[in-house]
Amino acid sequence: MTIAAIVVSAVLLVAGLAGFFADPLGLPPQVLDVLDKRASVGSMFIGAACLVLAMVALLLQARADARQVTSQSAAAPAVPGVTPSAGSPSQDAAPEGGRTYGGDHIEFHHNTFNGTVIGKQVSGPLPPPAPSPTPTPAEGDGDGRG
Repeated sequence: MTIAAIVVSAVLLVAGLAGFFADPLGLPPQVLDVLDKRASVGSMFIGAACLVLAMVALLLQARADARQVTSQSAAAPAVPGVTPSAGSPSQDAAPEGGRTYGGDHIEFHHNTFNGTVIGKQVSGPLPPPAPSPTPTPAEGDGDGRG
């Protein structure tokens, strides 16, 4: 289906370019002017229809993502020792009163980490900053006052 749409689009592009540069029909300028105006109005309606289709596709994708998050969070096992915060979007109430989370979860509530945090440091540690040279009394403090 996608390949057919690409082929049709390519054929229409080539036909449009040939018609633009070659003028195979030899139409008078008045007729070309009327056809140009009709094509402009037609493309406006096509653009509006495509905008509506794009909004519908966006809404369907958002609903599918919401359903996927809900199903994943319901299927994920509870994390022991984690106190969930209220209103977290990726949590679901478990039957035993605990919480389950979809994917990785680090609880940072009231400025403390609860539970074990395991991470990976991508780069090495930063070198310590070089000590700044202290000016001698003869050099002054560097602000130009001497």
